[in-house]
Amino acid sequence: MKKVYLMVMSVLISACSAVTTFEVRSLDSEIEVYEGKQVVIKQDEVLETSLSYEFYDDIGFVFFLYVKNLSDDYITLDPEKMFFENVVETDSQLTAVNSFHIINPEYELENLDKATENVKGEKDINKTLCCISTGANIIGIFISDNDKEGKIGAVFDDLEEYGMREEELEEELEIIHQRKMYWRNEVFRRKTLAPDEDYGGLIYLPMEAVSERFRINIKNEFSIHRYNYEKITVTN
Repeated sequence: MKKVYLMVMSVLISACSAVTTFEVRSLDSEIEVYEGKQVVIKQDEVLETSLSYEFYDDIGFVFFLYVKNLSDDYITLDPEKMFFENVVETDSQLTAVNSFHIINPEYELENLDKATENVKGEKDINKTLCCISTGANIIGIFISDNDKEGKIGAVFDDLEEYGMREEELEEELEIIHQRKMYWRNEVFRRKTLAPDEDYGGLIYLPMEAVSERFRINIKNEFSIHRYNYEKITVTN
């Protein structure tokens, strides 16, 4: 009986500790493999694009998008106009059932600017509270002979507490700054390409919106390139 109990508990513990990960694979035929990654290239008389799945994080599924202007005109690529569709297979065709915008880096940068202002505001409040609390304790030292050592200790305690909070807020600002640099420099942003000019960056699909099969649409004012993928859930 004890042996059976231990076996059941072992199964339950294994189930509870299972880790779910995801893989993303292309469903298109124009696949090339570069450094172990699937790269799909699309081209028309206006634009060449290529897309490769990179990784996923707590924000979403991340792809690298490369574009090159093949026309004689200027072309603008804007993440605001790019979108993806969840699809199902019907009669050997992939049919869209709903669509979502990819994550716009300008909105992310705007939110990070707001976060910066909030932390800076908290820093100002922290300094003000430190001055008020420390000042009150210092005044108490001079106007009262009672427990001077305790009041002096309280001053140093306040300085240490507010100093630690100041360090925490500085660390938060640095983290936000690093995230800003990432979204400014690594993520695909609105870009107008001159003839023969190229550009590349990461695009994000929000994690919770992606179904088992989906299609990424890279759209400009002249054409649209469609990339089909499947998401595979792996439980270890």
